[in-house]
Formats: sequence, structure tokens, C-alpha cells
Amino acid sequence: MKVAFDPIAIDYDLRFSLSPIGKIQRSQVYKFLTPWIHSVKGNRVLDLGCGTGEDAIWFANQNFSVTAIDSSSEMIKVAREKSEGLPNWERIQYEALSIDELHFHFKDKMFDLVFSNFGALNCVDPSYFSTLARTLSERLDSNGYVIFVIINNFCLWETLYFLYKTDLKNILRRKSRSPVFANLNEETKIRTWYYSPESFGQYFNENFTIKKISPIGFMVPPSYFNFFQNNKNSFYLNVLERVDQYNPFHRISAFASDHFIICMQKK
Repeated sequence: MKVAFDPIAIDYDLRFSLSPIGKIQRSQVYKFLTPWIHSVKGNRVLDLGCGTGEDAIWFANQNFSVTAIDSSSEMIKVAREKSEGLPNWERIQYEALSIDELHFHFKDKMFDLVFSNFGALNCVDPSYFSTLARTLSERLDSNGYVIFVIINNFCLWETLYFLYKTDLKNILRRKSRSPVFANLNEETKIRTWYYSPESFGQYFNENFTIKKISPIGFMVPPSYFNFFQNNKNSFYLNVLERVDQYNPFHRISAFASDHFIICMQKK
């Protein structure tokens, strides 16, 4: 069955993963992850919405055994082709599977960490989150962690951008309580829900305790800001990255960044 992300799988890395902003935002995620993965007792990771396998490969290189799922069979195909032959690629198992089908699967497997990057969970109907939280709690070993990167419901960069363009309709699009049809490309849209760190955490508080929240892309803008994707303007992007690195107000700025990363531990 064809799904929304199938048409963009073949050039997703070129458009995002390998773009200047995409590489910086992912490096911010890995900087956050590095100390936490040393707190994990085991080495079994479940990667939700793995896309083209960038994060699965990174985890494998940190000596984790990775089960990576994505609803897009085309994304899984790209991920397998990219991973095969790389060091530690045997540590990765890819499977075409939707996140909202997770409760039917892996009942005989346990994990030490569940990870999801760059808004994969924003594309899941929130009515499923209570089931997801319960399922993840059941699949996680004692004291296991979940670490999710979520698209924020307020982004300072985006708000200023749409104010400049006097695009009043889009200024508040992330604040909608109903799903927004976000563009994947010129022909494909997908239902997307946006959350603040507080509102997202509430879906999981029965099964998990929040340990830390940080911004991803506070000074570094969203990936569609083409001005900063131009190599001629890389100096400005590097300055913004440096400011992000030394931002002392992580918890506060997480409420105004493009994405936020939330770490929760199983109760």
C-alpha cells in the first residue's frame, strides 16, 4: 500500500538529511543523545519512523542493536540499500510497519531505549498515544527510556517569517488543535499535529516520567529557510549554530524552537 512518504523517499536525504540545516539539527539531536545512551543499561533500540535509516546507522555505530520501523516501504528500501555493507550494518533490522500498529508487534521482544526523530510522532493521531504509551512501557525493560524529537506548536523563526510576509493564516497554523495538512512536496500532504513540550508529555505521564526537555533548532531555523541552505550564506548559519551551542536557557527556549527533544523514563 502506498503511503504519504513513499514519493519523497528517494530524495529525502538530499532535501533534508544532507542539507546544511538538516545536518546541524541532527547533530544537535546526537549531542543530546550521547550522555543519555550511556545511562541505558542494555543495547536494544527501537527506532520509530526511521525514514532513510540515518539514526539507525548512528545507533548501530554506537554498538546498539536496532529495530527500525517506518510506514513507508520506500523509505525502508532506501534505508536498507544505504545501510548494507556499512560497518555494523548487521546490527540493524528494518521493517515496514506503521507506528499505530505497534501494539500488535514485537510482543516477544524487549528494548532498552525507544527513539523517534524529527516529528514522526507528529504524524500519528493523538488518540493512539495512550495505547502507544502503554505498549512502549510493556516493551521496555525496567527503567528504560523513550527519547522523541517532536515538531513544536510554536516556532519563533516561523512566526517572525510569516509576520514579515503578512501571512496571517500560517502564523497560527501550528496552534491548531485539529490536524494540519503539511506539505511533503508539491503534490503530497500529510496530517500533522503540533505540540508544546507540556502538552505532549501529558499523553505519556501515566507510564513515564519526564527527565529532560531541550530545543532542537532554536536559533538554527527550520529546514525550509532556503536563504540559509545556500552555501554562500553558510557563515550566518554557523553563527546561529554557535549561539545554539551556548544557549543557557534550554528549557525555556524548547517552547519556541522548531523541534524539541523530550527524554522520559519508564515508571
